[in-house]
Amino acid sequence: MQRRTRTTAEPLDLMPYVWSYGMGAESTAGILCMLTDPTARPDTIASDFSNLVVVIA
Repeated sequence: MQRRTRTTAEPLDLMPYVWSYGMGAESTAGILCMLTDPTARPDTIASDFSNLVVVIA
């Protein structure tokens, strides 16, 4: 397991951010926008996406 260091911008205790990916146009556009545009990303998602969980059902 790799050890991460704590920074003020990214604490180690970030909660998982769950994205329900519905495989439709809206879900695809939303996740693409979030992944490619940092200004569209919620502050609760780590910059390396380490706490992002994408659920496909």
